[in-house]
Amino acid sequence: RRLAGRLLRRGRFFFLVLFSLVVIARAEVSPFSVRVEQITSTDADRFKKTQEKKLRIFVSNNSNADANLTLKYYFFGHGAKDREIDTLDKGQMAGSVKANATEIIETPAAKATFNEEHYETKKDKSGGNRGRGGGMKLGKKIEASGKKLTGYGVQVLNGGTVVAEYFSEPSLKAEVAGGR
Repeated sequence: RRLAGRLLRRGRFFFLVLFSLVVIARAEVSPFSVRVEQITSTDADRFKKTQEKKLRIFVSNNSNADANLTLKYYFFGHGAKDREIDTLDKGQMAGSVKANATEIIETPAAKATFNEEHYETKKDKSGGNRGRGGGMKLGKKIEASGKKLTGYGVQVLNGGTVVAEYFSEPSLKAEVAGGR
């Protein structure tokens, strides 16, 4: 009985210690949240493609006080030949959100143009339908060039502290932290 009583007391003690650590380790919850919609258009002309993206940012303030916030936005992309991620465009905007309200902020458009790898084609001088090419001969190879838009990110700051953020791919956040 004595042994069982000691174990029971120790068990309560460890439970209390564990519970207090959980309470101490609790993260501070931000009263701000962010949701992002992208507005995308692509203009294609045979092998050349131009992408345009804008972000519609919904910032919600769930506190009882108005807030003046700073929004930082980033557009990421990669080269047509490689997969190295770059920050293609970035900016920041000021916004105020009333207490218990949501504001919608739209970013300027980011554009990127790329050319796909292809071959120039030339008409065969004989003009006949020889072979599968239908009288066409392959010409010079044109290498891929330009940039493609591949992702985006938004950070909401209150007094220089990030209070909400969203990245289309979690790995893109490292591009911002890395200071590229």
